[in-house]
Amino acid sequence: MKKELKIGYICIIITTMIWGIDNVLFKDILNYISPNILSFIRFATVIIVNSLILIITRTKTEKSLINKEYKKNIIFMGIFMLIGYFFVFNGLSISKATLVEFINSGLGSIITIIILAIFIDKEKNIAKNKYVISALIIAVIGTFFTSNINNSLFNFNFDLGVLYVLIGTTAFAIYTMLISKSNHKISVFRINRDFTIVAFILISIICAFTNEFKLLFQIDKFILLKIILISIFVDVIKIACYYKTIRIISGVKSNIFILSCTIITAFVSYFYLKETINNLQLIGCSLLFISGIIIFTKDYIDEKNVANIE
Repeated sequence: MKKELKIGYICIIITTMIWGIDNVLFKDILNYISPNILSFIRFATVIIVNSLILIITRTKTEKSLINKEYKKNIIFMGIFMLIGYFFVFNGLSISKATLVEFINSGLGSIITIIILAIFIDKEKNIAKNKYVISALIIAVIGTFFTSNINNSLFNFNFDLGVLYVLIGTTAFAIYTMLISKSNHKISVFRINRDFTIVAFILISIICAFTNEFKLLFQIDKFILLKIILISIFVDVIKIACYYKTIRIISGVKSNIFILSCTIITAFVSYFYLKETINNLQLIGCSLLFISGIIIFTKDYIDEKNVANIE
């Protein structure tokens, strides 16, 4: 397997592992603070950390690349990311972390794949591959099972939290599509910082209107440190790896592979939050894991065949 593809899969494994535990960790934090204040602290952390990375690495961006198209995409990325977090966090505050993550990673990834295949030609061609289609079909069946909270087929009983998460994941899907369209010559840390500034300004306005800033002074120092550390892993490291994966492997393949994170979510939720999953959800997790393995195996075989020819 070529070095670049290896880097892509290392990045997607890191992304998947962090993706599998982030909502579980944030579910616990939401017992102490409001969703809006959590977003405010996360966004502030991302801006500071990404700015430090750009300064330390002395990363410079050509002025010609920061054009009207870039600024427009950044604004929309910030808006859709904020909408995504707003609804997912509010859904997470009233629903089980496992169910939220199953829907966020399952249905969310499938919605993302559909949007990418519709709006981006490169992704559309990848989505037509028979192996990708097979993996996607297995993923859809797996998502059907993981979204079932009653251990009975066709008996779902979705709550308001699930509706919030569905809205949030749709916003994240559009946000991912905009990431795919971003200029690859611009540092992922620059892109991440810039659209997070947009989201930070918007969440600041919301917090001002809802009079939530006073809650900042009531947060326990340990909880604040916990949010900052988790945000560095989730919103800086994971996002950077996710960008790298989309650029190397493609958005469609990456999101199919990410579906396998539901197994990680199930285990972490059980040991950390004492949340359990039913038999159908366990079968669904297994199917989602298989769909990710299909994508990896296909790429591995393709690279091996190319190497043999050369």
